[in-house]
Amino acid sequence: MNGQEAEATLRDLWSRRPNLTKAEWTRLYQLIHGFLQYRHWPELQSLRGTREEFIHDFFMDRVFLGGAQGGEIHHSGALAVFFRRYLISLLRAPHVRHRQDEDGRDSGEVPPSDPADAPPALGGAEEKPLHVSSRDPARDLLDLVAEEVRGILTGKRQNPQENETFTSLREHYGLWVPEILASARGFLTGQGLWEQLRSESGWILLYLREHFCPENGIALDALRRRHQLASHHYKALKLGITVPKGEQAALAVFRGSYRGQWLDSLGIPVDQDHRVEMALALQMLCLVALHDQAAQVPA
Repeated sequence: MNGQEAEATLRDLWSRRPNLTKAEWTRLYQLIHGFLQYRHWPELQSLRGTREEFIHDFFMDRVFLGGAQGGEIHHSGALAVFFRRYLISLLRAPHVRHRQDEDGRDSGEVPPSDPADAPPALGGAEEKPLHVSSRDPARDLLDLVAEEVRGILTGKRQNPQENETFTSLREHYGLWVPEILASARGFLTGQGLWEQLRSESGWILLYLREHFCPENGIALDALRRRHQLASHHYKALKLGITVPKGEQAALAVFRGSYRGQWLDSLGIPVDQDHRVEMALALQMLCLVALHDQAAQVPA
């Protein structure tokens, strides 16, 4: 593909972002990466991280999770402007670690603030798209099951086969708690069907234990800073924690995420008709993640 064809494809894909297929998203990422990869970015000298990481995070923050907002672009030069503004916004952020010179002084020179330099508003993302609110009728069921599961995990309740709540759950929703808990442990530790995730289990547990599952979990950006995580938005996307706005788009992305695939392995369809079943299973996944963490802390 020559330069003119690449420019035309970029404009076309950018304008159709709300409706892109997975293959088209991949192609858009490849084009953006290609346009930005070999340019000189002085701002990177003052930021900790690789060029690849910042291009990837720019794509996730400003392109993929932005939905339909942000207007059109007419040539790849606009991408360069957007990316530079993105880097400048990182330099201005008080929490970002800059590279330091040998005297320990900050070597990053941040350009003066100018409202015109703000990145284009490309929208945001939804977190916990399948969250069941406190006013939902299913909330009482989720709370009851959570209490019973905690009892099993802590050893306060025995014989799950004789648990009336679990038996009712199997009869009405086709969910057998002992089976789900065993599957959750395999998923979180990269065992059995999930052996391919073993090398990623470290960050998966971090995201669930510190960000997503606790009632007062820390923000995603704080998690990134605490553990110096690279491509943190991409990881959140892979785990299905962050998804695009819009019910159908959110479900489509979640379905392909690690947690979505885990639900599929349990025979739970990822759609609104099975929202309660999904919420119950994902709650159990969180309970296992949090309990196993607590079990590792000496009393």
